[in-house]
Amino acid sequence: MDLLPEWAPNLHPFLVHFPIALLVTAVIIDWAGILSRPATRTPFTTALYFAGTLTLVGTFLTGRDAAQTVLLPGMAHAVVEDHRAWATGCLWVFVGVSVSVSLSVSVSAPVDLRV
Repeated sequence: MDLLPEWAPNLHPFLVHFPIALLVTAVIIDWAGILSRPATRTPFTTALYFAGTLTLVGTFLTGRDAAQTVLLPGMAHAVVEDHRAWATGCLWVFVGVSVSVSLSVSVSAPVDLRV
């Protein structure tokens, strides 16, 4: 039983917006917390980073699989390659950010980030 509608070639288009929304929200809330007085980072922000990064991993993997199954005209190969390069870069950046944030946040209390 196929759970995707007939018009959907693969799962990637359904997943791609979740990491964008989660990670943009995490960055906005994080920067608002850093710019506030006193500067803080909350466990909620950490959760957003992790949820966004996990969905980014899933989206990356489904996109990699989708690129192998979708018929592309010759000129589109460069665009798909650029898309893959940006996805790979974002994946590594947010894995690093998520690990860094998790190391800097105590679950019991906000962290003072003033310089």
